[in-house]
Amino acid sequence: MNFKQIAFTLVIFGFNLFYISDGKRSLYDLRMDSVNCTDSGLYGKMDCGVDVINSTVSHIQLNFTAIKDFHPMVRIAFFYRYTTYRSFLLDVNEDFCAFIREDQPARVTNYFWPTLKDASNFAEGCPFQKDHIYYIKDYAMDMSSFPPILPTGDYRVDIELKERSDDSPIALVQIFAFIKRKSIAELIWSKD
Repeated sequence: MNFKQIAFTLVIFGFNLFYISDGKRSLYDLRMDSVNCTDSGLYGKMDCGVDVINSTVSHIQLNFTAIKDFHPMVRIAFFYRYTTYRSFLLDVNEDFCAFIREDQPARVTNYFWPTLKDASNFAEGCPFQKDHIYYIKDYAMDMSSFPPILPTGDYRVDIELKERSDDSPIALVQIFAFIKRKSIAELIWSKD
């Protein structure tokens, strides 16, 4: 490696650190292509979708009408598509009610919670209540807190809800998205 290559590498590394430490800028563009949701019918009825605003902005909409009380455990798993979707980075189970009550920290839910809390009524209390409608309205993922290096490509996030007491299924939400790392020019002149 010659001096120019080393200098260029250090500039790019420093540039990335500047944007990572900023905490407000995203190193990625995210396009949510679709959301699939299914419910078991045991705890309620769910419907969901994605509103595409433009090539890099889309919002998730979700409604769940509970037909009985439940205490949700959340399994969050990330998948990356090589030729098929394969497990990538994380696959964790978290007690959502313990997280809401701040009894127990959540490793993954913390990434989504600041924006999800503003776009939903999930923080109204636990356990979730019979005859209550839970919703997510105009939710957009905040990419600024994601790891600094993610491969460009297709991703799937599975969010599986189960009843804490007996592990019975409540619902499954699958988010399909495309992540593209921004170019240096996009990072320099972006307005986010």
